Amino acid sequence: MQRALVDKEIRLCQDFARDNVSTFGMDNNKVPWKGLLSSLCGAVFEMVKHNMCTDFSLTMLSVHAVVRDCFSLQYSDLVNCFCRIENGEKLLSSIYYIAGWLLSSMKKAAIRRQEPLRGRMIRLYKTNLISQEKASILLLPSKKVECVQESGGLAFVSLAFYTFSLKLEYIFVKTLQETTLAILGHLIIEEVYTSLRNSQTVRSIVVELLEGDGLSCGINEDNLTEIVSYLVKTWCRMR
Repeated sequence: MQRALVDKEIRLCQDFARDNVSTFGMDNNKVPWKGLLSSLCGAVFEMVKHNMCTDFSLTMLSVHAVVRDCFSLQYSDLVNCFCRIENGEKLLSSIYYIAGWLLSSMKKAAIRRQEPLRGRMIRLYKTNLISQEKASILLLPSKKVECVQESGGLAFVSLAFYTFSLKLEYIFVKTLQETTLAILGHLIIEEVYTSLRNSQTVRSIVVELLEGDGLSCGINEDNLTEIVSYLVKTWCRMR
């Protein structure tokens, strides 16, 4: 993406120079005015990018606001938000598929952890695992999961875990705009990760996911931080 934007910027500078060299009555045969105009245009682009990067702190504040606002949305609100995006309905199905992958990957990752963290991660998996029949009754977009069930490895996830996954993805939809991502690169993704990892709302939701069976999970703060970090980091890496 960054390479494509750089190439586009170069083409714009060249087009500007070609289209305006005669406008200013310049004789390109005597002086390389096209090169000068192209350089001036490039300087303007650099000033704009510098101003955007100078506003980095404002961008980071907006990330925190997006995280807060997205996690206040209800399931129906999230579905409506995605449906307004191009190919939104297909995206909803893909997110359900990815949510199943995320839950399954947590089960596999738990094997490499020590108790009591291992038990908490397994509990999160089991508590949010549902049957294909229940997914159908809840009208969850599980078609992609159904198509690969013969090979195994994916899970039908609960409405609560799917809603959590929708919120994670919608945060990226709102924050990873093409220009911002191209200029700030990994910094914006790291800020999203940090904001999610440190969010008390996210921590509370993960506890609710652990206690989806109605029983207290009794998780300590360190183990909760590990689980939140795993879920968020895995989603960020995937994204």
